[in-house]
Amino acid sequence: MSVEIDYMESYDTNEKAQAAYVSSDLGVLSNADIDDEDMADISDWGATDSGTGATTQVTFDSKSCMKCTSGATAGGANYSYRTQDVGTFGVRVVLSVNLYCDLLGAVADTNYFEMSAYGGATRACFRFASDGLFINDGTSDVEVGTNLIVQDTWQEWTFDINYTAETVDVYLDGILKASDVDCSWASAAGSGLVVLMQRGKTITNALSYIDWFKAGSDVTSNPNFPNLQSYSEDTIKTQGSYSLKGIAVATDSLNDTLTKTVDPTIDLSNQDLIKMDIRASRTGSNIKIGFHDSGGTTTEHTANIASANEWQTENIDISGVANVNKDAIDSIIVTITNADAAGTFYLDNIYATIPALGNAIFFGANF
Repeated sequence: MSVEIDYMESYDTNEKAQAAYVSSDLGVLSNADIDDEDMADISDWGATDSGTGATTQVTFDSKSCMKCTSGATAGGANYSYRTQDVGTFGVRVVLSVNLYCDLLGAVADTNYFEMSAYGGATRACFRFASDGLFINDGTSDVEVGTNLIVQDTWQEWTFDINYTAETVDVYLDGILKASDVDCSWASAAGSGLVVLMQRGKTITNALSYIDWFKAGSDVTSNPNFPNLQSYSEDTIKTQGSYSLKGIAVATDSLNDTLTKTVDPTIDLSNQDLIKMDIRASRTGSNIKIGFHDSGGTTTEHTANIASANEWQTENIDISGVANVNKDAIDSIIVTITNADAAGTFYLDNIYATIPALGNAIFFGANF
């Protein structure tokens, strides 16, 4: 007889799939235990706009936003400027912001959006320009990555600042882009001061929108941009109505896992083979499937995808696994073993069988 391990039929929504196959890495976001601003009301941000520059509260792209514009007149004296003392920072502060840059120019021409956070002796200064993201160390603007800024789209930024080391880690849409970047601009401004500024020295109407801003003492998981996440899939499947879809980002998903806790446990005693259908956007051996027994043994198999975006059936020989090591399967673990590129994969129709009998008889529980 055969025993169902998971036919994926219980996951008719993304929420159910994610509750079942739990990701070990949902990306990075500020925990916002210092400040959490949704920009529906910006009256707590002090205004020192200059010239034709203006900062206003608007609805943009169906979001409540702070709108920052340099105004209709070019020149260094025209800029939007908002400040807030959000509370004293410790050695570490994590800032996150959802930002839409509508019109920027080059950083060298002072046509950028700027966010600064003061730690008592250090000013961490971030400049968003048409030619990239720059961090000023008090002497010069140093680019992070290459041309990370994309105008006319929402980008979620997280800056993990260490004021003792005077360095910062930079994340874009939950993905680490640079570590230990120098942000050692000396400043005596009070700890906890945050400044938001839109400059337009050589262009008119330089413009950016802020959807939300968070300041915290630590990071938390980021549901908006997970490094590895599971989803429900009702179109690409091999049996029934649903399969499990997984999306893994490049680099940062390496060794991340999706883990399903199996309760009640599944008894695979005397079963010889686990069969599983898998499909992936990347060829090669990039995904490992493990079946953990409550006694501590994990039986693992790495799928070798022969053709991209085509289903293939994996045959996992468990005839040599003692019954005591497979009689109480309590979790299924999907591991990303190669993250050289982003990938999408699907799993379906996982069951154990005795090859001579096939899958003609089913006595397993549907969970």
